[in-house]
Amino acid sequence: MEGSRRASLIVLLVVLAGCGGEDTDDETVETSPPLVQSTAPEASPDAEAFDDSALFDDDGDGYFTEGEVRQAIRMTVEDYQWPEPYTPSADVIVYYFSGGRSVEDLEGSLSEVGVEHTVVDGWHERAWYMAWLDAFQNGDSAAQDEALAVMIDVIPNRSSIDSSGEEWLTELAGSAALGDPRAVTEAIDGMGCRDRAFDIDEAQERMGE
Repeated sequence: MEGSRRASLIVLLVVLAGCGGEDTDDETVETSPPLVQSTAPEASPDAEAFDDSALFDDDGDGYFTEGEVRQAIRMTVEDYQWPEPYTPSADVIVYYFSGGRSVEDLEGSLSEVGVEHTVVDGWHERAWYMAWLDAFQNGDSAAQDEALAVMIDVIPNRSSIDSSGEEWLTELAGSAALGDPRAVTEAIDGMGCRDRAFDIDEAQERMGE
């Protein structure tokens, strides 16, 4: 079914992006368990929040219509805490998710229930990596620690991440905790973060509207 294929592709792309994209350097980065004390906010939904996805699945078939998935994304964005200045509006996330197309343009398109968490998780990951890299480059140790707490305690432990992704994300956070920005930089570049706008007007401008 078209909707199932679409949702599976979205999940695959986000998971692959979360794993840092293509290898660009053969050099191995040595990591060890981070020594940063966690102060992470509750930034990822728990199992109960995933159950809430069904609230928007009106016919209970396990798939969202285009209108339903947009409602679910908007609700999910509110469950996360975001760093400044990388705080996307729900409009921005929906805009990129739909490729800038309207509900009418995508009539008949279906997405699997739960895909909204995968989509927002990807944005959340990008936001905190970019916040950490900014803090690292600016020598802001407090902002680095805040971002690291999320990178260590929240991002690898999300329900949308499998065991291999969890291991890679933990190693990435560990290298950042040791003051090595290479893995974070590669992840940002691999996810195309620099090409994504966090403001709806800028996003529409970049997509030629």
